[in-house]
Amino acid sequence: MNYFYNDAIIEKKMLSLENMTLTYRLFENSSGGYPVYSLLITMSEKSAETDLYIPDISISKDTALRIFRTVSEKLVLPSETPYLFSDGAFDEIFSDNIS
Repeated sequence: MNYFYNDAIIEKKMLSLENMTLTYRLFENSSGGYPVYSLLITMSEKSAETDLYIPDISISKDTALRIFRTVSEKLVLPSETPYLFSDGAFDEIFSDNIS
């Protein structure tokens, strides 16, 4: 997926490594008039591009930003991300009180 411009992207981080580029995007979407946040991770290599889109990671902007920063700082690959959610890696972040 290539997004050259999108109003819904509220945070983006691109990192070039030895033989790949990782791009992390945090989207703000609307669900019934309320914001909902989603995450898109793209790994681009010379011969392939892999995307992972996780809809509705949070209804809290602060929580979504903390997840985004954690994933991008740790250079999490698209293939690893679902396991982090299922293994409870973000449980501490999700324990925030949402107001």
